[in-house]
Amino acid sequence: MSNTSSIVSNLQELGYYTISMHPAPAGNYARNEGYKVLGFDEIHFENDYINKEYYGNRKFVSDECIYKYMFRWYEDAINNNDRPVFNYLLAMQNPGDWDTNLSETDIIHVEKYGGKADIDRINEYLSCIYLSCKSFDELVEYFNNSSRPIIVCMVGNHSPAFEEISNSDKNNLLMRETLFIMWANFPIEGKRDVLVSMNELGPFLLECAGVDMIPYYQYINELRKKIPVLTSYGKYMDSEGTLFSYDENNGYTDQINDYFNLEYTNLIGEQKGRWFKVKDK
Repeated sequence: MSNTSSIVSNLQELGYYTISMHPAPAGNYARNEGYKVLGFDEIHFENDYINKEYYGNRKFVSDECIYKYMFRWYEDAINNNDRPVFNYLLAMQNPGDWDTNLSETDIIHVEKYGGKADIDRINEYLSCIYLSCKSFDELVEYFNNSSRPIIVCMVGNHSPAFEEISNSDKNNLLMRETLFIMWANFPIEGKRDVLVSMNELGPFLLECAGVDMIPYYQYINELRKKIPVLTSYGKYMDSEGTLFSYDENNGYTDQINDYFNLEYTNLIGEQKGRWFKVKDK
């Protein structure tokens, strides 16, 4: 992927200094290789977090802790480079299972629940989410005091699997659905209640930030208006909420195929044309 265009290369072409951060071992999921070929200017893994903090007996570093390091490295970047900065932070406070702490350690206690999942697991999970919300509030307060224009996007990677559900198109989507929040210290009007795929989130972030984009991302943002959900299991959903299969022919087929062709061209590193450069050179 060393020649693949990404949000990193897009912003670097615009003069951004780019940083990736993840408080886990560098070799997990080969992130040490992946982040390097994406071209980040600065990369931080587990060993760079000296004094780690945790919630109770859980073994995952807290959001509050890693935000402190992010603030430090961000300030170092703006002081040493005098350039706009892109931070990518992969947090890890909340993975399951949620049966580590004693019940009296839980901050949240559900009083009424009629489901089948263990209530103590739900309480620990919700307590983790509470701490994430509290830490995110502190993160926003920190950046709100900046004289620079700042935009923050926070997103999860999946919902918690507390109970088995039936296998259907609707439930497949629900199990993959997660909320995201976009905050900025400048107006980003008309962007509420947006439905977007994970592969469309990066271009959407750049759109909200008001920065120049590679034409590939511009295409994805236009596609999102008609097809906001592109899954990895053979289905996509249009803006009316109707599900379609990738292998059927309909009014969206040409646009879907164009997207796949562009995605393939980007991944195999042949992006020499106008689609993968912000500025046509």
